[in-house]
Amino acid sequence: MTVNEAIEYTDSVKPNGYASDIKLRWLNEAEGFVQSEIMEVNTSDIKKYTESDMSKKLLVPEPYSCLYSFYMMAMIDFMNGDFDKYENSSQAYNNALRSYAKLYVRKKGNG
Repeated sequence: MTVNEAIEYTDSVKPNGYASDIKLRWLNEAEGFVQSEIMEVNTSDIKKYTESDMSKKLLVPEPYSCLYSFYMMAMIDFMNGDFDKYENSSQAYNNALRSYAKLYVRKKGNG
């Protein structure tokens, strides 16, 4: 999944009025969590995407890449003050992140 695909998918399933630069920031947060918490990348070395990187591929592969959209949906719900939906979106994000973390650890352990 590319940066642009993640943002477009999020917009298609959860229409919102937030600018793409805000959603790019949220996407970078999700990618930062993956890099720092799962891949153990030093925080100063975390890769961030810019507007010129919209066609770049995100680090997390299918089917786990849904975590990016779940994170952006959770942030949309939070910013809209819809905390019941935020709770559900956050849970979906956390489940996807945990699933990917388990896969990453298994693959890392198998060399």
